[in-house]
Amino acid sequence: MNEATLRPYLDAHLDALTRGDVDAISEDFIAELRPHVPAVVASLPTPILSAENISVEIDPEKAVVFNRLTAPNNTVITMRSEWIVSDGRPRILNGAPVEN
Repeated sequence: MNEATLRPYLDAHLDALTRGDVDAISEDFIAELRPHVPAVVASLPTPILSAENISVEIDPEKAVVFNRLTAPNNTVITMRSEWIVSDGRPRILNGAPVEN
């Protein structure tokens, strides 16, 4: 995996988060995790006013991505996710909030 391959999917994922598009967000996860995505999205503060990428660390097998989500009342959550190539495109293998 390289950042040029990942970037369009990552940018689309961030856009889907700000739109609250659960179907699009779900497609970014590996198939085994997709049934759980609606509950995960529901646990996030809403609406997400902005979603921005903080960093991408690439190795041959995966990418580790840190994103910052901002919600009303200056609520900020940093999310860490691991992306792998699955079914022909980058997808999220796992993700969780980062403890501040």
